[in-house]
Amino acid sequence: MRRVTVLDLDSAKRALAEGEARGEQVLLVSPRDGVAQAGAAFFVALARELGHDVVIDASGYPGYALEALRLGARTVLFRGDPLLRRRLDRLARRQGGRVLGRLPAAASSRVASGGVRGLPRTPEDG
Repeated sequence: MRRVTVLDLDSAKRALAEGEARGEQVLLVSPRDGVAQAGAAFFVALARELGHDVVIDASGYPGYALEALRLGARTVLFRGDPLLRRRLDRLARRQGGRVLGRLPAAASSRVASGGVRGLPRTPEDG
């Protein structure tokens, strides 16, 4: 599996096309703290346009995680309190989503080329 931090629609499309050409699964992830800068709605809309899940990194902020879930995100990464993460995950599962405490292991990781001004260009997948 290839993990790609996405910053915009065009680079996300290229990352998915490259993965398909190589026969690799692609895990698209928002940048760490990207939700604080661009908002959950941006990444939810990106996922809808792509027809592909984007893991929305809410860092340790439950409000960002709730916002993403309310907007219809399927997968949210919450790095905060484990008890809160479990509660958020229960809410997410009621609507067919999930809240992760960490990203799954990936064979490789990169930032999709391109980007939105103001968003970080290096992943901190920790």
